[in-house]
Amino acid sequence: MTDTRRIVLSVPGPLAAGDADRLCAELTARAAGGEALVEIRLGGAVTAGLPAVEVLARLRLTARGLGCVTVVVGAGEELVALLRTLGLGFLLADGRPPGDRDGGPPGPLRRPPGGTGEGPGGPGGRGTLRSTTD
Repeated sequence: MTDTRRIVLSVPGPLAAGDADRLCAELTARAAGGEALVEIRLGGAVTAGLPAVEVLARLRLTARGLGCVTVVVGAGEELVALLRTLGLGFLLADGRPPGDRDGGPPGPLRRPPGGTGEGPGGPGGRGTLRSTTD
């Protein structure tokens, strides 16, 4: 995504349960041209809690459906901790490209190279899927 356009979506906060629909509609309108890096800038009034998690998760799903990648900047320490606890830490900007952040890149799931997909239980065990951008 070297020459990909950037969309900045400012979320000043505080967030309420109904904000996800409004922000997703705004993102859909702004990302109508297709592939983009969506930078979600959180204001200081955005606090850690379920409304913030819902908004960020739904924005990510909306963006992916539009062929975009999201990155969150400006999250407070408590929200960062909550997102990481819930397995959404990969949404946070940390200086690495979106495809290299912890929690997995936004690419498709595939089996590891040369792997049979068999888990530690041997044949019939659970398969292992990893996220990749290639």
